[in-house]
Amino acid sequence: MKRLYRPIAWLLLCAAAALIVLYPAGDADQKREAAIRARYGGFSGVLRLWTCEDLSPLSGWLNGRIAAFEKRHGGVYIQLSEVDEAALGDFAAGRVNPPDMLLFLPGMIEETAFLLPLEDDYALRAGLERAGTLDGTRYALPVAMDTYGLAYNRALLGALPADWSALSERPAASKSFKKQAESYWLDWPRDTDAQSWSAALIALFSGTASGETARQGAPAGEGLDLGLSLPSDPTQPPAEAPRAETLIENRLPNILPDSFRRDASVYASFTRASLTAMPVTAREIRRLTTLSDSGRAPDWAAAAPGAAFTDQIALLAITNCERTALPERQALCREFALFLLAEDAQRTLTAAQALPVIDTPPLYAGANGLSALESGLSGQTIAAPPAFDNAWRERAAALADRMVAGDITPQAAWDALKDTLNAGGAP
Repeated sequence: MKRLYRPIAWLLLCAAAALIVLYPAGDADQKREAAIRARYGGFSGVLRLWTCEDLSPLSGWLNGRIAAFEKRHGGVYIQLSEVDEAALGDFAAGRVNPPDMLLFLPGMIEETAFLLPLEDDYALRAGLERAGTLDGTRYALPVAMDTYGLAYNRALLGALPADWSALSERPAASKSFKKQAESYWLDWPRDTDAQSWSAALIALFSGTASGETARQGAPAGEGLDLGLSLPSDPTQPPAEAPRAETLIENRLPNILPDSFRRDASVYASFTRASLTAMPVTAREIRRLTTLSDSGRAPDWAAAAPGAAFTDQIALLAITNCERTALPERQALCREFALFLLAEDAQRTLTAAQALPVIDTPPLYAGANGLSALESGLSGQTIAAPPAFDNAWRERAAALADRMVAGDITPQAAWDALKDTLNAGGAP
């Protein structure tokens, strides 16, 4: 029997050797590369994607999507690199090999001359249709987003009040502090180059009542004296004096706490329980959740009142700088952009605790904080800033100043800010 097996084994070995000669080990790779050449004109190699530190929380999600894309496109590799904001905005200066794609926040890039115009038929959330456009042309595509809300200490505040100024001057002092003066109801951080906390303040408080006048409107004959009143009729009884809440030293009643502070370091104060409430994005919620898991955070909850606003939108743009195989590179980049917008990719944004830019079923139902941010966007049209301009930021800061001073209502500030955003950032 062994003598019979030996000739058979020898024949099988010879046949295998013949197959190796006729079909080398790399034949499958060669066939895959041939398919790529047929579709993308022969391009195979590295596509370079630049992003920035502010979007580093998306890196894990991006790497997962890149791996899935590369698996579908053999011979194509996407290199994700984090660069500083100056390099990102100066990508076409010619001093370095330009990237194929850019991922940035609104305002980080102000020139579109070296960006590829894109189609504009993407199924985005309501309000995001204009995000990434300039003068009606799309140069960038939203692929992920964050938004704003308020986190509050449930041990000190059962729910967010409609009028913060109606609360006592200061909350009950935390056990961690002996002086009651060290406790505050609500503080607000300063604006950064990439984040307008001023605009978030206006949006979150829009729709909040600001005294009786703001809730019901001033009755006829009451309100601000514009110097246009007609002479009084002596046959009529004198009109009642305007209600005290209509005008207080030319200022509207304030809905913010008397102790409200801006330009404050809010996160550390909140986690020490010396601050009752603070504004948050998903970034702060991630940090609070980590502290909660270790038992070092206060008992907190989050809500997203007011209007839906965000300047935290990850925008993907395709560069249009002269280089070899440019059409083939851009074709692959377009496909990658669509790949990130697909519903299955958007649903995996949970890996980064980010929010989708298309309508999807809820991703964070039951998750403390994130579910509040998500539900705050439900059914709303999102207000977003222009992608390639920063002039709106000064306008937002000025409106927030007037709102905090009580000169205008939160709703009036929001209406004015929306007009600025819709005008492309111009005051």
